[in-house]
Amino acid sequence: MLDFLAARVRQFPVAINNMYGDPTLQWYNTVSKLAQLEKDQHLGPVTIITRGKINSSMAAELKNIKLPGLIVIVSYSNLGPKYEPYDSSNALATISELRKAEVPFIVNIRPLLPSENGTREKLFEIFHNIATAGAKNVIISGFRGNEEMICQLNAQERLEWNLRVKLLNKRMNQDIADAAEKFSLIISKRVSCGVALVKNYPYPWNPYYNSPILVGCADCSNKESCEARRTSLEVSPELIEALNFFGYDVSIEESEAELCQVTPDNRLKCPSCCTACFMTHNKKIWINNPNITLADTAFIRFLSGGVVGTQKGVIDCGGNTGIAQVLSATLKHPAYLVNSWWVWATNRSKCLGCSYCITQAYDIPLGEIGFAPARLLEQIADSA
Repeated sequence: MLDFLAARVRQFPVAINNMYGDPTLQWYNTVSKLAQLEKDQHLGPVTIITRGKINSSMAAELKNIKLPGLIVIVSYSNLGPKYEPYDSSNALATISELRKAEVPFIVNIRPLLPSENGTREKLFEIFHNIATAGAKNVIISGFRGNEEMICQLNAQERLEWNLRVKLLNKRMNQDIADAAEKFSLIISKRVSCGVALVKNYPYPWNPYYNSPILVGCADCSNKESCEARRTSLEVSPELIEALNFFGYDVSIEESEAELCQVTPDNRLKCPSCCTACFMTHNKKIWINNPNITLADTAFIRFLSGGVVGTQKGVIDCGGNTGIAQVLSATLKHPAYLVNSWWVWATNRSKCLGCSYCITQAYDIPLGEIGFAPARLLEQIADSA
């Protein structure tokens, strides 16, 4: 089992200093964590997601870190001080420095507010700015915001918002496609899809292969490899042994026949999260333990190498303060996962102060959160 887990944990997608607090605000800590992952010979995606400024010396430090999965996700919205109390041109400077240093990066344009930066004129301005700075790849993962921001929207715009659903209206989707074509930018519709594309992974680590209609996979260059992955996923005896060790009581559904038929137009009617889908019948791991969290489902999916872990009713619902913590009693130190990422962070009491920050929906603990995936093996060894 240890050999199986050792191979798995090196593939976990890891986010550094991104639970609460921008990585650039604690740069020495960020680089130290990356260096530890390098020492652990981590192979999976490793991201720092930032709205802050990475200067030339910081970019050089990133260039010297030998992590095959390292990528910077630069968040940019151009909303201005009304929503972002800092200089949004920092992101453009970061893009320029990363490009010059040849550090892999991708730009995530978020949030998109239809009546603010989601107009056609503003979208073209955003795409012009990032293309001029040196961007080639962009993630458009939809609009997110807090209740105060939503109150400023008209009735139709409110229908386009949901805390856990990334949804764009048809007009914005067309404007985005037009802007991308004009400025020769490649669009990805999910973060994991964009990272997989830039880093040449054969497929993303999230199970969007089960919902190609919703995600819009028809024009994606990775669609064939995703489909091949969906039909080749296996639940091995080693995985079952590992799940039992972590205290999970599971049942395996072997069906591979049903693909999700949800479309962007009816997404709000589906009660499930895509990454822990309990609605469709396909290969999945049903979790029978009571009181599990969404983090448990992600942990099981990471351990399985892509098979969805799920339980009916377990979703990303704002305000659930324990949603990110794995509840396995086997772990001596708490592990945290936020849907797509293994979280290793030092949470700060202050960040950049964006008014739309999604963390406002949760009670975020301060201090050191999580640990490097390789430490999971040490905890297992200590428990043996």
